[in-house]
Amino acid sequence: FWTDAPSTIDDLEKFGIKRLNCIAIPCPSENKALTTLPKKEKIPTFIFVSRVVKMKGIEEVIKAFFYILKEVKNGQLWIVGDGDKKYLEYLKKTMHDYSISTKVKFFGRVTESNKLNLMKKAHILLHASIREGWGLVVTEAASQATPSIVYNVSGLRDSVVNNKTGIVLSENSPFEMAKESVSLLEDKKKYMEFQKDCLRSSQGLKWDDVTKLSLK
Repeated sequence: FWTDAPSTIDDLEKFGIKRLNCIAIPCPSENKALTTLPKKEKIPTFIFVSRVVKMKGIEEVIKAFFYILKEVKNGQLWIVGDGDKKYLEYLKKTMHDYSISTKVKFFGRVTESNKLNLMKKAHILLHASIREGWGLVVTEAASQATPSIVYNVSGLRDSVVNNKTGIVLSENSPFEMAKESVSLLEDKKKYMEFQKDCLRSSQGLKWDDVTKLSLK
């Protein structure tokens, strides 16, 4: 059995598959990692990149951002990705009810280059999916020196190197996500170390190496 993440091997083992018969080969991003730290937005910017559906945790991210704004008054949230129109309208109404509509921008579906540019400008990627196979957006964000704060679920706990390229939450809740986000932003030294680790990690994860391991 060949998969992206060690978390999936844990699941396979529960179904009676021997761990010795499993291999996890991580999934690099297709773009090249930056070689220097980029210039970020002037105001604290959080980004969510995914299909905009409930299982990807967008509602959890919006709630987390609501809590973030209590501490970071000038923060903004970028939502990148498309979804069902009715669901998008529901989300917009929810944000209106939270009085945070003016702080959130929907980009819809964008090109790969635009996606990477938005990741490069954002400070932190937020992801609260129910589960992932790997969590490629985390890897892509890391290549742009953007750490991620994620729920502790299969895939995401594998694509984030905890306390190096981001934070895997000890408790899966919007409040905890907000608390860790604010804490990381306020600790400028720690944030910069995370950025450097993001680039180091991304530069070390190359398709050539993955291809050789896959062929082997």
